[in-house]
Amino acid sequence: MNIQMRFRKLTKYERKILETIASTIIPHPRGIFKKSVFDVDIASKVEYHLGHLSKEARLAYRFFLILIAVGAPFYRLKFKRFGKMDRETRKEYLEAWHRTWLVPKRIIARFVEALIMMNYYTTPEVASECGWRPKFSPPLPPPSFPKENLKSNMEGEIEIEKDVCVIGSGAGGAPLAAELAMAGRSVVIIEEGGFFSAEDFRDDPIHMTNMLYRDGGLLVTFGFPNIVLPLGKCVGGTTLINSGSCFRCPDHVLNRWVWEFGLSKWAPERLKKYFEQVEKTIGVSVPPENLTGGNTRVFKKGLERLGLKGGIIPRNATHCKGSGVCAFGCPTRAKKSMEQNYIPIALSHGAELYTNCRAEKILYEKSLAKKVICSFIDPSTRRKKGRLVIKAKIIVVACGTLHTPVLLKRSSLPDPGGQIGRNLTIHPAAKVIALFDEEVRAWDGIPQSYYLDDLIAEGIRFEQIFTPPALVAPNIILSGEEHSEIMAKYNQLACFGMIIQDSSRGKVFALPNGKPFIWYSLNKYDLAKFKKGIHHLVDIFFAAGATKVFPCIYKFPAITKDDGADIIYKKRISARDLDLQAFHPLGTCRMGANPKESAVDADGRLYGMDNVYISDGSIFPTSLGVNPQITIMAAALKIAEHINKDRF
Repeated sequence: MNIQMRFRKLTKYERKILETIASTIIPHPRGIFKKSVFDVDIASKVEYHLGHLSKEARLAYRFFLILIAVGAPFYRLKFKRFGKMDRETRKEYLEAWHRTWLVPKRIIARFVEALIMMNYYTTPEVASECGWRPKFSPPLPPPSFPKENLKSNMEGEIEIEKDVCVIGSGAGGAPLAAELAMAGRSVVIIEEGGFFSAEDFRDDPIHMTNMLYRDGGLLVTFGFPNIVLPLGKCVGGTTLINSGSCFRCPDHVLNRWVWEFGLSKWAPERLKKYFEQVEKTIGVSVPPENLTGGNTRVFKKGLERLGLKGGIIPRNATHCKGSGVCAFGCPTRAKKSMEQNYIPIALSHGAELYTNCRAEKILYEKSLAKKVICSFIDPSTRRKKGRLVIKAKIIVVACGTLHTPVLLKRSSLPDPGGQIGRNLTIHPAAKVIALFDEEVRAWDGIPQSYYLDDLIAEGIRFEQIFTPPALVAPNIILSGEEHSEIMAKYNQLACFGMIIQDSSRGKVFALPNGKPFIWYSLNKYDLAKFKKGIHHLVDIFFAAGATKVFPCIYKFPAITKDDGADIIYKKRISARDLDLQAFHPLGTCRMGANPKESAVDADGRLYGMDNVYISDGSIFPTSLGVNPQITIMAAALKIAEHINKDRF
């Protein structure tokens, strides 16, 4: 799918700055990679990527390019323009941006360089030189459904009336829509993104990221540290681009909801049947060990030497071929994301799905929602090209933890407890990359197939992860020849990640342009979890035989075996020193028995409204500590059952 974004292109001056930075951090010629940044036309690649980011991110990137160039003459008072510096001085100047105690400067350098590295290493010839050669088996047959119920590329003015309007087609919206459609209710599903199939998922990773992710995969939290929070924007939501890991919410978390939030309906024994139903529908099973790949092999070696034991992660991909590109859509249809099961089920039972259709506002009178006003969006230009007005008896908001509160606030819906947009948890995540003398081929197999939970009682969980070169490169906090040499040994790298059950809490604000502003800062307790977890991973990798590790800590870009893991405790590390991501936002419309402390009741109904429900991760009162997708699906079935029995 060729997507052409309309935006003001980089000027010649901006392109020159970008190319100068690129040739500094990815030097050539050196004999490491055959193609230089000029050979791959790096400026045009980054420019295309920028077209998929938010307007604010594009403006920031251009400003940052100029800022780096303008600051160059003042470096060591040499009074030389950026382009006139010799390469060694330019390298030192850019490295100074990373080493500074001024966090904004570090963020600027990371943002500018990350896009360059991503777009250089996504070039097929460069990725192949690194050793990444994905194998795509023929896709399984697609699920069948009445094609007339899939409404794509709509325009003009349309008005419809339905029993239920579901806003969102991800883990919260799709199961609920399917359940109500099977019960005979007339259902319409609204999805801001497009509908894609396995045949679309065979391009390079950055092209796929631009196509499937919101804002080009670079949605970022504000606070300390800034955290990248990738979200899907497509039919199936983030289930289409996640790892496929399936863990039930732990009983101790559900029991906490019962005694702390008065949610007796959510006791473990009362959720069991919904979990079982979800697992059957999406085909959860434990994959064979031969698909877990070299990443698991070397990590298990370290575990065995330390007397530890992990396990293979259950997944919704029974017929997985180990393509290794789960985060960019499954090219074989093995991963059963929502567009493979619940969406076809809903459409086969009469539901209608409108794609590239954004819900703008919910209209209501007193405590009764009347209509949902939506806009048809041209995916190429992001411009509105029509309007859909939906009159519905029940409205279910399933936009996800970050966008559900924004829609509610934009609609000025009641918020008696003032809780909408508060209590954000995100399962912040870190990763440790390790270099071995031996070939690992960590990309060959399931990217996330093994876990370790020996520190789960402390809120720390370890999960394997590996990605293509384009996404490994920005996580190695080095530059120049040193960085290129590591990337040339891509096949000798392994990686393991960690997520924490965060006690930190953030907020989501609705900006005037309708987008979320996410504020989240790591507290000292969660910082301590990261120090311990990263130390543990470094220990395991050195026990496995790694010669060097890259822990994604600015003060320790690389740690050698001679340094040892204990070096992490020898310097003061703050939240600002961590390079983190997050994949599981939860809690911004939390559920509870007390309307003064919660946004929705135990059935998912929005306090202050009679016919508005929320069905996504935003209703969870606390962090789960595990991947949340099947818990969200189970919650959706539970809420659907209530709506069907008690509201019709």
